[in-house]
Amino acid sequence: MNIHEANLTMIGPMIFLAICLLFFVFSWNPFAYHHSFILSGFDVKYSFSEIHSLHIILPIFLTLGSAISWAIGWKWYVKNKYPLNAQNGWIALSLNQGYLNEIYQKAFVNSTLSLSNGLYWFDRNIIDGFVNMLASVVRGTAQLSSWIDRNIVDGLVNTIGGTTYYIGHLLRWVQNGRLQNYLGFAFTVLLIGIIYLILK
Repeated sequence: MNIHEANLTMIGPMIFLAICLLFFVFSWNPFAYHHSFILSGFDVKYSFSEIHSLHIILPIFLTLGSAISWAIGWKWYVKNKYPLNAQNGWIALSLNQGYLNEIYQKAFVNSTLSLSNGLYWFDRNIIDGFVNMLASVVRGTAQLSSWIDRNIVDGLVNTIGGTTYYIGHLLRWVQNGRLQNYLGFAFTVLLIGIIYLILK
């Protein structure tokens, strides 16, 4: 890459702006900017009183600050008279961006991860454990109710129904309209009565 000075197309506007910074372009009195001819067409009424001295004091402070910064930079980086060594704490602080990443990691990221892990453990062991235990209790209760209904309630009903059906079947067999069955039944009852009387 060939490095060269800027051409006139770029330097020209900067020269023009630099000339415009000189006070005599606008006013022959450097301390009376408000008398500049470029401001003569403006008639602005402020609700506060202007402090004209600030327009002198602030540029002086800014110019002095720039000159001091330039002198310090020249001494440190051009003359290689940097006053701080590589192990200086301020250098380490600047190189690590004030340890903002570490502070953010510990204050927000790690705490958020810890809170998330704690909530995940609570949900998995407490909430899900309670829900699973409740589901087991409901399932066991349903199985017990199903067994009671199937074996006790339905068993009792089926037993009563079967007994009734059997007795009805016996009575239907006795009351069939046949004389020989009636005589046989009467003889059987008489025989049972005689045996009962003998054994008594």
